[in-house]
Amino acid sequence: MGRTQRARLHGRTAAARSTRLSQGRGALAEARAQAFFRGGASRCRCGWPQLLRLLGLLAVATLVASVLLANRGAHAGAWTLPAGRGQAIVTGTFQKADRYFDAQGRTIRGPDYRKFEATAFIEYGLTDTLTAILSPSLLSTRVAGPAPADYTGLGYTEIGARYRIVDRDGWIVSAQAIAAFPGPTNPLNPAEVCCTDKYADARLLIGKSFMLGRWPSFVDAQAAYRLRAGAASDEVRLDLTFGIRPLPQWLFLAQSFNVLATNGLAGGGLLGLLSGTRYHKVQVGAVWDFADNWSLQVAGVATLQGKNAPLERGLVSGLWYRF
Repeated sequence: MGRTQRARLHGRTAAARSTRLSQGRGALAEARAQAFFRGGASRCRCGWPQLLRLLGLLAVATLVASVLLANRGAHAGAWTLPAGRGQAIVTGTFQKADRYFDAQGRTIRGPDYRKFEATAFIEYGLTDTLTAILSPSLLSTRVAGPAPADYTGLGYTEIGARYRIVDRDGWIVSAQAIAAFPGPTNPLNPAEVCCTDKYADARLLIGKSFMLGRWPSFVDAQAAYRLRAGAASDEVRLDLTFGIRPLPQWLFLAQSFNVLATNGLAGGGLLGLLSGTRYHKVQVGAVWDFADNWSLQVAGVATLQGKNAPLERGLVSGLWYRF
């Protein structure tokens, strides 16, 4: 596999892993904020939120149908794995916070919490254009305070698929649909409240591979609507990744994860997304290909800005295997 192909493959992998990393975080951010900011904006069930939720439901249904009914004879592409090929990414993510963003975006003190998540992200090419996704996880959380709480056990298990729609002149367009099932079951436990609801995630991905001088590079942009069961608000998600390979064995990644809960829509139409619960994270790291089919990943992640959300800092490490 040439450098450009490897850069594009890792670009897709990084984008997929970015999705997985951010997926467990939105529920946690909103749940912690809701627990800390009692009396904040409640979820609206009329007007813009209801309309956007309906559009989100239609998007989920459409993408699931397109994935399941996709043409199985399409040509091979870069963003989906070739038929019969797969990869597994095992990661450990540690995050903590003792400060929060309030409703005006100012940082304030709050209850300390720590979270460790071990995730196995597995992909397999069913056809050259259709890749199956399975991602179970283990979760350990601890919340300090007058009544400390903790949880250790299964986290979310995600099942889904990604279908490549376009692969032309270095541009990739694909659609992804994922259903997630929680391990925690007690919403009254502050350490579990982040992870007790099912959700469906419909995502459109657009990528571009190119050469930056002599270095294979890529950009990847993702837009998603996450339809959440239970009391948590639905979410609009916007993710961006830039990757560059200055050396054959080294891939460097800069990523941005942006989550906007729909609980702010009632206050100002679509612009209300900026006034409700939201947070913006960056992750910077590197992936080292130490063998033909093996890679190591290390990265740092931090919340830069938000509203009604925790100010998190963390580390990510991972082992990648391609088969």
